[in-house]
Amino acid sequence: MKSSKQPVWAVIAAALLVLLALGAVVLLLLWLADVVKTLDAPKAAIFVSFIGILGIFITQALTGYWNRKLEKERAQLARRTDVYENLVRSLTGMLTAQSDEGKRDEHFQKMLDFSPQVIVWGSGPVLNAWNHFRYRLMRVSEEPFRENEFPKITADLLKAMREDLGHKDKNKVFDSDLLRPFINDAEPGQNYTIDLSRT
Repeated sequence: MKSSKQPVWAVIAAALLVLLALGAVVLLLLWLADVVKTLDAPKAAIFVSFIGILGIFITQALTGYWNRKLEKERAQLARRTDVYENLVRSLTGMLTAQSDEGKRDEHFQKMLDFSPQVIVWGSGPVLNAWNHFRYRLMRVSEEPFRENEFPKITADLLKAMREDLGHKDKNKVFDSDLLRPFINDAEPGQNYTIDLSRT
C-alpha cells in the first residue's frame, strides 16, 4: 500500500494522464461513429457488435485486474496492521514494565522480533524509522541517548506506521501526543528536537 502523501507534481501528472485518456476515448468514439456511417446496415451491425464484444472483454479484463489489486492491498493492509499493533504492544509493555527487568527484557525481545516482519510488510519510511530506532536501542550502552532522542525516534517510528496505515496526520498529531498513552510525563502538543551539540 503506498503512502498517502503524494507530491503535487504526481497528482498533476495523474490528472493530465486521465484527461489525455478521456480525450483519446472521445476521439476513438467519433472515429468509430464515422466508420459506422460509411457501412451498409448489415456490416454496420456486425461492426458495432464486434466493438461491443471487444469493449466488454476489455472492461472485464480491467475489472479483474483492479479487483485483484484491491484484494492484494487489503490483505497487505490487514497483515501490516497486525504487525504494527504487535510492535506497539511490545513497546508499551517495555515502557510500562518499570522496575520489572524480566518483563522489560521479554517485551524488548518481542520488539526485536519485528525486524523480519518489517522487511516483508513495512513501507520504506517504516523500515528506515525501525532501523534507526533499533540501532539506537542496541547502542545505548555505548552511546547514551541525547536529550529528547528516545521520545523523538519513538514518535518518528509511530508516525511512519500511522502514515503507512493511511492516517493523514500531517501536522495535526504532535510527537508527544503519540507517546502520552504510555509515557506519563509527555506533555501535550510538543514536537521533540534532539540536542545535536551533545555527543
